[in-house]
Amino acid sequence: MNPINLFLFLSICLLSQLAHSSEHLSDHEQYCLNFTSENCLDLINTQLTAQTLYSKSWYKLKSIQLDYIYDIADYSELITQIEPLIDLPSAPTVFRTQLYFYYAKALNSKGDKVNAKIYADKAIAKLENMYEAFESPYRLLELANLHYVFGDRKRSYSLLLHVGNRFAKSKDAIFHFELNSNKANIFYVWDELDKSLKYRLLALYAIENTEHNSKIVVASGNVARTYQLLGQYESAIKHYTDSFGFMQFPKHNSSKAVYTLRLAELNWQSGNVGQAASLLAKVQTEGLKPGHLSLYNQLKTELMTNE
Repeated sequence: MNPINLFLFLSICLLSQLAHSSEHLSDHEQYCLNFTSENCLDLINTQLTAQTLYSKSWYKLKSIQLDYIYDIADYSELITQIEPLIDLPSAPTVFRTQLYFYYAKALNSKGDKVNAKIYADKAIAKLENMYEAFESPYRLLELANLHYVFGDRKRSYSLLLHVGNRFAKSKDAIFHFELNSNKANIFYVWDELDKSLKYRLLALYAIENTEHNSKIVVASGNVARTYQLLGQYESAIKHYTDSFGFMQFPKHNSSKAVYTLRLAELNWQSGNVGQAASLLAKVQTEGLKPGHLSLYNQLKTELMTNE
């Protein structure tokens, strides 16, 4: 699941001295809605080169760039972008917190658990202070997400219950998407798939009528995967298939590869061997990470055996 970017919160902190941050934060997707470029990351990178290094506008664009890279799960590139900045003494507190957050998540994904925990603890400390100062629900969601990733699931769920009650009347679709996605993650690791599905569906319902295509793709895929794990294959196929209508390329090349692979697996599980083979042949394997590549090879072997 994707965290909320700190971009607008950064803007508020840099450009004003307001006592409270806006509840309606944004991310790279909201920013990209303002442009017609097919590859918004290229546009962001071009705009970055035109800014004075470490200026207010540079920090804002850099924040959006990092959020975009995190969203497409390119953790190697995220580490490359963050490492020159991680100890930058002039970085604003909010920007530094964003760096700690993404760096911890990226290092963790690469298996560097020790350093990931170091930066997660730094992010947690800063997020707790920021929530006390600004009372933004997103700070608590980010805290809950870090506790979930780094093992304190009870603390994570407690924070989610608190923020859910505290901001229950919020009309912010992204907030409810993130809140319910994080709740679903907790019940998934607790092996309560029925409850996980409930919150996966609530996350999808919250975001499906917005223009946040990446989040719709993620939400649809999460619902589909949970249905698959529950053995409800037709529903899983429907939600994976629906997600393709919201994909944008090249941004979602990896998601397309993974979801096509899952559709092949679902058809194989349903006994539709011919359809499974046809879908597997369409999978672009360069878009697969090791775990999914292993599934691809396993499924390919199974299908070859059944020919």
